Amino acid sequence: MGFATLERRGDWAALFGVFRHERDGLGDETMRQRLTLLAPHVRRAINIAGVIGRANREADTFRGMIDGLAVTFATADVEALPFADGTFDYVLSTFGVMFAPNQEQAAAELLRVTRPRGKIGLANWTPAGFIGQVFKTLGKHVAPPAGLRSPALWGDAQHLANLFAGNRVTVTERVFNFRYRSASHFIEVFRTFYGPVHKAFLNLDEAGRTALHRDLTELIESFDVATNGSLMIPSTYAEVIVERA
Repeated sequence: MGFATLERRGDWAALFGVFRHERDGLGDETMRQRLTLLAPHVRRAINIAGVIGRANREADTFRGMIDGLAVTFATADVEALPFADGTFDYVLSTFGVMFAPNQEQAAAELLRVTRPRGKIGLANWTPAGFIGQVFKTLGKHVAPPAGLRSPALWGDAQHLANLFAGNRVTVTERVFNFRYRSASHFIEVFRTFYGPVHKAFLNLDEAGRTALHRDLTELIESFDVATNGSLMIPSTYAEVIVERA
């Protein structure tokens, strides 16, 4: 996974807002403005990206946006973070750490590198939401490795309470709207760029790929709320704040 660490002290809501709204698609200019406002205040924080490719793209984005912040980029294992205990005031992950194979170990590492009374901010897809159902559909066609649990569990309040037991966990359900031209367009993009979907198609033969495409199309159309001939899919995610004891 990729990591970006930011130096200086900051306001938690503003810091988490930078990453949450960047995921909500408000664009580079909005993120640049937020980071500029944040620059005088942040002491040290970390953002955990889900995959190395995305982390590299984010690194390029951050380099062009951040003025007044010392930023370091690194690639490491989220289950064995290369940072000392209590290094960060804030630890952030938007749809990233939820894909770690060992969920308990990943959560323990997030807690370990967060200072006492520091905060962890997460955005995780929920099991019942659209992406959670995409994971379920993929699992019907390609069996996950033995012992590997659904990443959507990171969007379940009780599971989060268990992962971060002994710390205060606040979960707020929010919605991200996917907007594409059509179901076929959505599948084309996700088949090319979204790891779980890409790997599922890669591991199937032609008949299997056809069946998966059919089931994903049915799922997408069942969630579609657009009324103008395009595609809009609301997908719930959990906005999670963990206050470390």
